[in-house]
Amino acid sequence: MEQLPYLTILEKNARSAEGWLELGYCYYRQGLFDLAGSTLRLSLGALTDHDADLKGIALVRLATVERHAGRLHDALGLLKDAGCLIDSLAFMDQGTISS
Repeated sequence: MEQLPYLTILEKNARSAEGWLELGYCYYRQGLFDLAGSTLRLSLGALTDHDADLKGIALVRLATVERHAGRLHDALGLLKDAGCLIDSLAFMDQGTISS
């Protein structure tokens, strides 16, 4: 499948990754699983370590796409990755709450 020109922009602009994440989810809702998966993977690639919350969302959404596409093993692996990421976020948040 030839890469669409607008998807190339994502590789150069990490700030738009959240929008691409949402676009990937829209493709999923339309039943376009392959396009949804590739768009979500591109958004994941554009996110940095500072965007752990968005990475968690992207991993869960990509796992949903993989599940609907029948790739259950891949979906489970993505959910495990998301779980580890979410656990690390919860650990970091524990020290930032003041009473």
